[in-house]
Amino acid sequence: MVRRKSLAAAELNTRLEEAVLGVQTGKYKSSYEAGKILRLNKETIARRVNGGLSRSQARQQQQKLSYAEEKVLLKWIKELTISGYSPGHRLLKEIAEEIRTKRTYDLDDASLLSLRLPPQFTLGQDWVPRFIVRHPNLSVVIGRRIESVRMDGATKPVLEAWFNAYEKMVQKEEIKPENTYNMDESGFSIGTMESTRIILDSSLRTKHQAHPGRQEWVSLVECICGDGTSLSPLGIFKGKNVLQNWIPNAVLEKWFFSANTKGWTSNLHGLEWLKRVFEPATRTKANGQYRLLICDGHDSHISGSFIAHCLLNRIILFILPPHTSHLLQPLDVAIFGPLKKRLTAALQHLNEAQLVRIQKYEWMEAYIQARSEVFNTQHIESAWRGAGLFPFSPQRALRTMAQEPIPEAKRPATPTPYDVFDQVFVNSSPPNATILQEANKLLLSTIDSCTIPSTPVRKYIRKLASGTEQLRAKSIVHQHDANNLRSIIKKRTTRTKGKRAILKGHFHISTQELHKAVVAAELDTKTRAKKRVGIKGRAVSYEAENEEDIEEEAMDELESEIEDCIIVDVE
Repeated sequence: MVRRKSLAAAELNTRLEEAVLGVQTGKYKSSYEAGKILRLNKETIARRVNGGLSRSQARQQQQKLSYAEEKVLLKWIKELTISGYSPGHRLLKEIAEEIRTKRTYDLDDASLLSLRLPPQFTLGQDWVPRFIVRHPNLSVVIGRRIESVRMDGATKPVLEAWFNAYEKMVQKEEIKPENTYNMDESGFSIGTMESTRIILDSSLRTKHQAHPGRQEWVSLVECICGDGTSLSPLGIFKGKNVLQNWIPNAVLEKWFFSANTKGWTSNLHGLEWLKRVFEPATRTKANGQYRLLICDGHDSHISGSFIAHCLLNRIILFILPPHTSHLLQPLDVAIFGPLKKRLTAALQHLNEAQLVRIQKYEWMEAYIQARSEVFNTQHIESAWRGAGLFPFSPQRALRTMAQEPIPEAKRPATPTPYDVFDQVFVNSSPPNATILQEANKLLLSTIDSCTIPSTPVRKYIRKLASGTEQLRAKSIVHQHDANNLRSIIKKRTTRTKGKRAILKGHFHISTQELHKAVVAAELDTKTRAKKRVGIKGRAVSYEAENEEDIEEEAMDELESEIEDCIIVDVE
């Protein structure tokens, strides 16, 4: 069992590094002053200033990877974490093994990659846990699934632009928290529940947790306010009509319900929610002032009729950027997640009864119970705070982005010719080519002069040595990624159909067997080509219809949807 490095030890080492750097740069006059300010032992600081090593640094020679190589791995893990593709134990060990192997044996020849190394040169089974222990900023967690488009869409410029627009709108129209709302819908599958902790007999090789299974889809449109309150939801069931025996009496006169053939929200439901739920419920509180409604870019929120009703009733419709609702939408940040967990707990007694089907009435009772536990002032205020809106703090959302390091202020010093050495490796970014060339010229001239290298020259040489190791490790990591992508692309572009795939690997092709296979392949290709032409032909004939036919068809669909949508609102 690998023992985790304590955070206190890591914090102490950080303060020691700060003290050493402060003494070297002149921030502190002496080790005594640094120790007094940072509450550290002055003798330890003096030893470190004079070149003494910490315990971990002293043992670096025993490690399979150098400090510079591990630094590259740390940066690689950070970049992958930001992109949402954090590595697992297997990939980390595979990359580290490749760096170690190529450095030990200089295996640049692809034919030597299968060489088996002696055990003392390979990474052991505890190398990854020990690597994580050496770097306290690393941790192992169970990842939360998220669509890749959300990671690509939620960029720092997009978030900053949205927060700036939001701040300007609030200040311009003097919108108060009690007039700021967030609306969103969430879908639920009746009969499907999240996995929970269970107690089982470990002698049996099973971890299954039965549940009724997916039955029907139900959508709930919810809305919360910046003052910690919420509006009555709109429930959308699957069916032609809403039956009264689906709805518990406790919410029959308070909530709103509708139905359609799929149980999903639509443009009609979005407009109906705006007219029958939101506008009447918030009109009195607004007292003629502007109301700000924040919602995502779902089609039901940006229809022409939805926007027109907002304009007529002094409602400012503020849309979230695409794929950013997990960061900017309060309902997604801290409401819907806990709500679904509470819903699973509320349905647990039905699952314990080993039922194979849950009725709509039973599901609604469980949802009412779960909602009462989540839709309270504490959770709602936490949701607005987590999204960085109340109080206004964009850093809440931006903290998931990569932060640029803040340069430390340095005391002015007398310029020297060797100052260029300090400008080469100022951060983890590649050095500037012009500055690197200038520094290397100065280094070569110093070597040619046959004088004893000064302290700046010796430091620069050590930086070059470390930088060379880092560049080699980076190239190996990039090469691994490139090889992986090449293999995937090669598999995707390999022909699996057609006569060329049949003839692949054959040189004598004038045989009866290959002739039959080629004829069959050509026939199959012609058949598929005819199908594509038929599809294109139908598309052209559809576009040739006159506008009146299309308009009549659209009106028929609209009337059928209106007939399917019945609102139960008992006065």
